[in-house]
Amino acid sequence: MGGGFSDFFETLFGGGRNFGGFQDIFGGSNFHQPVRRDSEGSVTLQLEDIVKGGVHTFAISSSKGKRNIKVNLPKGITEGSQIKLPGKADGGGDIYMNIHVAPHKIFEVKDYDLTREIKVGVCDAVLGKDLTLGTLDGEVMIKMPPGIQDGQKLRVRGKGMPKRDGTNGDLYIRIKIEIPRNLTSKQKELWEELAKLN
Repeated sequence: MGGGFSDFFETLFGGGRNFGGFQDIFGGSNFHQPVRRDSEGSVTLQLEDIVKGGVHTFAISSSKGKRNIKVNLPKGITEGSQIKLPGKADGGGDIYMNIHVAPHKIFEVKDYDLTREIKVGVCDAVLGKDLTLGTLDGEVMIKMPPGIQDGQKLRVRGKGMPKRDGTNGDLYIRIKIEIPRNLTSKQKELWEELAKLN
């Protein structure tokens, strides 16, 4: 079971799609045929679980109480995707599960692309540097060119979210240049000398 899952829509069966009329239950017949109900709910997934995919167990609440269902997360799901679970609702109806992506401590998600921010020193921004960064499937080395500007983005192809066609979105690295504070007398002197060269 993937970590970080919330219970799947506690009122899942309270306002879903209904198929079959109320007369089937209240029409006076001694035979009560179950009403087929298609229901819709939401679940919030961790980014790592979406990328990993595979089978996960979710807790849902229905008219019959709480139960667990197993869901095979397909490739290509992201914020706003919907998964159909045939026959998992009351009376053999379908569940439509709307996917939301939990906020991540490192990555921002937009469609199938990811963005992360890294902080670099002024000297590294001026001179350039090779950076080793963590992605969702391991580390990658990128070359930060000399003279990069604050807020500029570097693109790493294929290191974003998996798509339905087997390819991946991209990873964008947003540069944040850190301005040094609390300079020593010597450091201040060196910066003043550098300023004179401009």
